[in-house]
Amino acid sequence: GESGAGKTESGKFIVKHLMDVSESGEKGLSMRIQQASPLLEAFGNAQTVMNNNSSRFGKFLELFFDENGAVVGAKMQEYLLEKSRVTVQGKNELSFHIFYLMFAGLSPDERHQILLTTPDKHNYLTSSGAGVAGYNSVDNQERFSEVRESLQ
Repeated sequence: GESGAGKTESGKFIVKHLMDVSESGEKGLSMRIQQASPLLEAFGNAQTVMNNNSSRFGKFLELFFDENGAVVGAKMQEYLLEKSRVTVQGKNELSFHIFYLMFAGLSPDERHQILLTTPDKHNYLTSSGAGVAGYNSVDNQERFSEVRESLQ
């Protein structure tokens, strides 16, 4: 489908619907499966000229059901990650979201511990000419919190 057509968002709605109607006995399982999306998007999506949240990889989600129709597990495979985007972006495009989310969501002490200064000091994030203005938005801070939660 076209970039920005809603493939990723539609997929999330379908998974949520399947989890809601399957009446899985393990409520934490549904949450863990759905929490994979923010993590995958942070590490695999980027802003392009066509789409602010463009998936730069493919994924295949397989849900496992028991004989009663309850979801009992899931397996996700990702493929074709656009690895070159880490170091080179198209004109006015950005690298993967995780880099900007880290700057917005990490405390100053955490950034200092991993030697991060400010985004404008990192060539990998500024070479496309898109700039890094707005990286420290409340939205990016909240998205980084979601990524942290999904890692726990």
